[in-house]
Amino acid sequence: MILDFDGVIVDSIEECLVVGYNAAMQHLEKPQRITNLQQLPFEQVNRLRRLRNFVRTGEDYVYLCLADLQHRQIANQQEFDQFIAENNAIQPRLRQLFYQTRQAFLMTWPEQWLALNPFYPGMEPFLSMQNGNPHCLILTTKQLPYVQAILEHAGLNFSNERLFSVVKGSGKLEVLQALMQKYAIPANRIHFVDDQVDTLIKTQDLGVNLYLATWGYVNAGQLAQAREAAITTLSGDYYAQPGEILPVLPSLNHSV
Repeated sequence: MILDFDGVIVDSIEECLVVGYNAAMQHLEKPQRITNLQQLPFEQVNRLRRLRNFVRTGEDYVYLCLADLQHRQIANQQEFDQFIAENNAIQPRLRQLFYQTRQAFLMTWPEQWLALNPFYPGMEPFLSMQNGNPHCLILTTKQLPYVQAILEHAGLNFSNERLFSVVKGSGKLEVLQALMQKYAIPANRIHFVDDQVDTLIKTQDLGVNLYLATWGYVNAGQLAQAREAAITTLSGDYYAQPGEILPVLPSLNHSV
């Protein structure tokens, strides 16, 4: 069993938007900084939350905030990807600003930073049951020190051998391929849960079992993509049934 982190295990949108907004303002050389989303207008926060499901990596939040600050209309994944492509030249700067801002936030206000990264309902006790399970892994685009900080704060024991982060220039497909080769794991024994349908579609050729987590920010269009690609969706209304995921995932514990 391999789980994504942001959007599957934790709801990191508030932390990512605070960091992304501050990084965008720094890029634009504007003085305003925030420590929580309540410091922004309600309408602006709603717009930013609506765009969350197009995000793939950390610096995408800076692009998201830049698009909003520049009044760029984004209606779907393709338009968001086009905005990123148009601003590709500043990607190294935005990436640096995002991670510098996140590190400064964590070092200066650790309790506030951790509070902005809450676990989805049911996830913390579920992961507690996986503390000693070597076949429960985490695969994320988040840098691992931040993942470890959140897990350790919750008393969850995940060794570095069970945590995998996508490095620049690769994706989750490449990490999954490497894991399959290193440990000689048959594809049909791998169960991969992610909240980005594009990521899951890209990994279909591997032949692993794929699941779209729908309790985060998946929209109707992405659900339709999952159905068209015959990808299983987990928990249609997670907040109405907060324990629904628990009977589903432990049944996969015999596999990776």
